Amino acid sequence: MAEKGFGVKEVNLIGASGTPTITSPNNLNLNANNVAISTNVSIGGTLSVTGNVSVGGTLTYEDVTNIDSVGVVTARSGLSVTGGTSFFAGAISAAGGITGTATTATNITVTANNTANETVYPLFSDGASGSQGAETDTNLTYNPSSNLLTAGSFSGSGANLTSLAANQLSSGTIPDARFPSTLPAASGANLTNLNGSNIASGTVADARISTLTASKLSGALPAISGANLTNLPEPDEAPVVDFTVTANGSSAYRFSGGGIDSTEDDPTLYLIRGQKYRFNNTTGSSHPFQFRLTTGGSAYTAGVSGDQNGVQYFVPEQNAPSKLYYICTLHSNMVGTIYIQGSNGPNENVGVTTFGGTSHISLPSGTTAQRPTGTAGMMRYNSTENKMEFYNGSEWKLLKAEIGPLNLYYLVIGGGGAGGGDFRSGGGGAGAYRTNWNNENQGGGQSSGSSKVGTAGVAYSIIVGAGGGGNDDAAGSSGSQSKFDDILADGGGGGGGYQANSNGGNSSGSTGGSGGGGGGYDVSPGSGGSSGTYGYDGGTGDATGSQQCGGGGGGAAGAGVNGSNAGTGGDGGSALASTITGSSVLRAGGGGAGAYGGGNNAPIGGGGGAGNGIYSAYSAGNDATANTGSGGGGSSGPSQYGGGAGGDGGSGVVILRYPSGYTATYTSGVTKTSSTVGNDKVDIITATSNSSQTVTFSE
Repeated sequence: MAEKGFGVKEVNLIGASGTPTITSPNNLNLNANNVAISTNVSIGGTLSVTGNVSVGGTLTYEDVTNIDSVGVVTARSGLSVTGGTSFFAGAISAAGGITGTATTATNITVTANNTANETVYPLFSDGASGSQGAETDTNLTYNPSSNLLTAGSFSGSGANLTSLAANQLSSGTIPDARFPSTLPAASGANLTNLNGSNIASGTVADARISTLTASKLSGALPAISGANLTNLPEPDEAPVVDFTVTANGSSAYRFSGGGIDSTEDDPTLYLIRGQKYRFNNTTGSSHPFQFRLTTGGSAYTAGVSGDQNGVQYFVPEQNAPSKLYYICTLHSNMVGTIYIQGSNGPNENVGVTTFGGTSHISLPSGTTAQRPTGTAGMMRYNSTENKMEFYNGSEWKLLKAEIGPLNLYYLVIGGGGAGGGDFRSGGGGAGAYRTNWNNENQGGGQSSGSSKVGTAGVAYSIIVGAGGGGNDDAAGSSGSQSKFDDILADGGGGGGGYQANSNGGNSSGSTGGSGGGGGGYDVSPGSGGSSGTYGYDGGTGDATGSQQCGGGGGGAAGAGVNGSNAGTGGDGGSALASTITGSSVLRAGGGGAGAYGGGNNAPIGGGGGAGNGIYSAYSAGNDATANTGSGGGGSSGPSQYGGGAGGDGGSGVVILRYPSGYTATYTSGVTKTSSTVGNDKVDIITATSNSSQTVTFSE
């Protein structure tokens, strides 16, 4: 750049290189859009800038009249504002403080603080208006976290205060109007320092009365007159036990009081030595009430006072006999027994308690899982085992009841015979019927069998007889024997066929428990089979006319019916009913016979599951029901003519009933069902695999 003299009005620096220097003795006017000065500028006079001045570093100035700054203004010795209004958008930082008089602030900016756990001090002024100093008080604090305002004291009506804690009330009285009309129930458990003089009603429990000592009694209690005291016991006497004596006509005395059932005639009385008893005979002279040593002796008077027709007192003395009698002096049948107990008197067992009457004692009850923690001597009823139990000090033990003798009741029936399997065949006979249950009759009209007392641990043999099998074109097979110990029941006889033939036909019924029915034959009709002791004979077949029929098999309660020449086969003999299982059940009926094809009446079995006979042309007989011992029905003709075999006989059965305190253990080849009826167990044995099966009883 070329140099120019200082008298030049205008200096234009264009395209210059290096660092130019401008020196002017007077004012320097720079007319440019932008002037950038990268180093120090020293101006001795006045700098006038009509545009903006941008300073990247520090601008140092002295004796400045006005400052318009958008940033931070730092004053070395102080900032003096003498006129107008000063606004500070940001913070004011003054190391030496700010002096002078500030214009009154109309508003201040505050920040919400609702949760900080700290103590702050509310700001207040000295006066209600005007220029006042701002102050705080250390006794007035507030915690935003707990929402707690704390002061040394509060003054005012408190009308709008809520959620006040009653335990903070230290003085004053709450008016009645502040209590609800009905107060909630209160236990009073924590009430202290109560004044007994304020108790207006009720009874103070004994536990709340302290032990009285001589010092407390001395002059401390008010005088008590006892004028209104009632129901006081007689001095130096035990309470009296009252019996009211009435009569059941002229046949018996009755008592009420003392735990006696008032409906019991001439009950046994249990009295205690030394106890006073009052007998109020309301019957008067109709039944004078007297104590006696024997029923036929004179009056017993020791400890007795009063009137036999009214009130008598009796105090059994220590030497009183253990047994006395009360009796009506006019009616000797009105008499009862008195046992005297207690105080180690004559013939007395120490510590024995006797309970009279017909009622009961109730003990705690629960399952095995509900057993309490035991203490030796505890007793309870175990509802799981249905037994009483006691705690022996280490464990709970079930009580074994005295179940007495092993009374065995039985019903033993042999297998039923099959019906005949030929023309117009006879019905099968029932198996023998034997029982000792409840005086029920045995088969054949016999009375009930004798009682049978078993022995625990002894094995008793059991056999269930099979029913006879029906045969085609031949007589029916007989049933097999059933057995319990020495009780034998033979199987029923098989029914006869049309005639003897090469296939084993036999026109006569077979002998058995009950006999089988005979077959119908026009030349030589079959006879009914004979029975044993515990059954009935079978019916005879028919041989006349053109419509011959077989006879019915015998049953446990009646003989088989004979065949008829009218084309009607004989019905089976009747069955017997037994309740040994808890309900009445018919068993051991005879089988119905086969009829001629032109007949129109079906022969029926004798009940108890017996097989019915057949009257249609050439049909097989009906089977009997299993485990009934009943006979099968006879056929009307063999299969070669379109008929079939006679009906099978029902298998036998063995039924045992015994006390529930015993357990029956059977060998593996026994098939049975068990139930409980009353205080007994009932086992129905329906099959045995062989003749070696047994049952053993144990407690």
